[in-house]
Amino acid sequence: MTEREAFFILNMISGIGPITVKKLLTKFKTADKILQADYKSLKSVSGIGHKVAESIINRQTVRDWQEEWEECERSGIEIITQCDSNYPPQLLDIYDPPLVLYVKGNSEILTGNLIAFVGSRRTSFYGVSVTESFARSAVVADWTVVSGLAKGIDTAAHKTVVESNGKTVAVIGSGLGHLYPQENLSLARQICKDGAVISEFPLKFPPDRRSFPMRNRIIAGLSRGTLVIEGGIKSGSMITAMQSIEQGKPVFAVPGQITNPQTRGCHKLINNGAKLVESFYDITEEFTSQLSLNLEFSETKKPEQEVEIPLNELEKSLVSTMKERSVALTADEISEYSEIPIGQVLSTLMVLEMKRVLVQVPGMRYLLKN
Repeated sequence: MTEREAFFILNMISGIGPITVKKLLTKFKTADKILQADYKSLKSVSGIGHKVAESIINRQTVRDWQEEWEECERSGIEIITQCDSNYPPQLLDIYDPPLVLYVKGNSEILTGNLIAFVGSRRTSFYGVSVTESFARSAVVADWTVVSGLAKGIDTAAHKTVVESNGKTVAVIGSGLGHLYPQENLSLARQICKDGAVISEFPLKFPPDRRSFPMRNRIIAGLSRGTLVIEGGIKSGSMITAMQSIEQGKPVFAVPGQITNPQTRGCHKLINNGAKLVESFYDITEEFTSQLSLNLEFSETKKPEQEVEIPLNELEKSLVSTMKERSVALTADEISEYSEIPIGQVLSTLMVLEMKRVLVQVPGMRYLLKN
């Protein structure tokens, strides 16, 4: 069994994800050795319980991996694992990189200048118009647009790029053999001509409430930044934006009508430090400025110097509370320990994420960066 095959098999075992495999790799070093390990050895790894160990030992109960592999070959679907040289390097930098990418289309566009377009499924005429304008400009600027193939803003972004003869990547929350939503099947086929439709899930995996937030981290992970065009306070767009912030990448937001609930997410992001943008030029300008700043910084800054991030008294209080515990805490725990109302804690945590002082880790917990 090759290392590629081992990653592929691990990805097909239910209940075992990137974080679990990362823990196992610290002990066994390779995916192949994880599959060869016995029950006792697997259980000796911190955080690996009976259920996970049994799932690995009894992996024969999952769908035949060779059948899945062959079906991918017949369907022209490329399999890219973490050990492959063409695995997008920017994805390896995120907290929980997917073990496998199923790619239909052109995998070569998964690196370079990629920008995420995210937004509401319930769009306004304004939202669609703005999306089309930004997407056309992205094509002209030779950027690849990454989105989730969902109804609304995602569809408008993909469709505009395809019609403008540009490149776009659709990251879906189901298997490629179970494409969702079905009404975008024709669009997905058009995307694959010059772009790509990708998923981390096995071919027949159906979409569920858990899979969409998971795919959002890939959208953010592939991209240099995330553009939010219409999105509610608790929308998937906000999840992608926060994941982009956690990954140390910029977030851009388009302002909208204050009477439209689907723009409140954008306005909240802007209030908390996201860049307000009115054209795609505002986005490219940000990266040009970053490059100039990095070049200037590298010439003048001494290695031992550190940049001090300015914090207000409330932010300092939360940071102090988290330092005292030195473990990942939930917002409720931070509120309890700091004796600060939960509403203030939540808004302050978002600002601290924007400032890259802390990161949100699985389980809705927050951890200070080193």
